[in-house]
Amino acid sequence: MFQKPYRVFKFGGSSVGAPERIARVIELVASEQAKDESPIAIVVSAMGDTTDWLIEAAHLAAAGDGEAADRVADRITDLARTNANAVLNQLVEKHSPKTVPDVDATITEVLAPLREVLHGVSLLRQCTDQTM
Repeated sequence: MFQKPYRVFKFGGSSVGAPERIARVIELVASEQAKDESPIAIVVSAMGDTTDWLIEAAHLAAAGDGEAADRVADRITDLARTNANAVLNQLVEKHSPKTVPDVDATITEVLAPLREVLHGVSLLRQCTDQTM
């Protein structure tokens, strides 16, 4: 069976820099998905200062300050939760879905590997190019 090629959508930092913009991206992708049955791949840039925070956390962990690295990871988590909940509230108001996903649990799950890597870096006190 022939599979249709993926359509790839790339959204830069300004496209996902605020909850209203994220909601717009979701609406755009949903609209495109409704037009065509081709699978969609979505690539998004990091929100806000997330890239800088990730680098900061890695450097703190490499310096052996795992607690400070974890606090930076908390900032990243808080930003993701704040934006996700704001977007979810906007979409729920607009579409009134029957079920609403638990974004807090999803964010915790998605960011768990980051915390594991930071812990490992803090134990080794080494942050290689492969880690970054």
